[in-house]
Amino acid sequence: MNEKELKIKQIRKEYPYAKVIDYSEINLTYPEVFTIKLDDLIKEKVEEITGIVLFYFDILSIIGLYNKKDFFLKAEYIIKKIENSFFININLRADIDLDCDLCGNEFIYNFEFTTQEIHSKNCKTDIKEIEDMYYFSFNGDKIDIGRIILENFISNLPLKFTDNCKIKK
Repeated sequence: MNEKELKIKQIRKEYPYAKVIDYSEINLTYPEVFTIKLDDLIKEKVEEITGIVLFYFDILSIIGLYNKKDFFLKAEYIIKKIENSFFININLRADIDLDCDLCGNEFIYNFEFTTQEIHSKNCKTDIKEIEDMYYFSFNGDKIDIGRIILENFISNLPLKFTDNCKIKK
């Protein structure tokens, strides 16, 4: 068993029911990352769908992010049906070992991000923003929650990473 498999096995002990996805094998170039079928919500068998997805990133997974060690991105999601739309709430968390871009010291960057989106079949445009809420159109009976998570993670990483170094202004 290699080091990556051992880390995934360790994380399984803490989150036994979470979906674990290796980002070095599946990324944004794939047509689907991790889809959730909405049948039970559409047929009103359940009020919401919740879950946890853990993405494993190795050192070279994200170009431009010079992390010292591999890390897991923890994503908790809730999907609720509101009329003909689906409200998605996502909480993202990761502890990433980095070098400070200003002083060069190593530190752990605590990434935390929460987003809310509405995916609807009735949305006239592909994407629009109303009152800090993003509306997306989609077709079918499933949502690629993995793609939503990855896009929000990657697009909300800062351009520079700084610790509490003395060089800060």
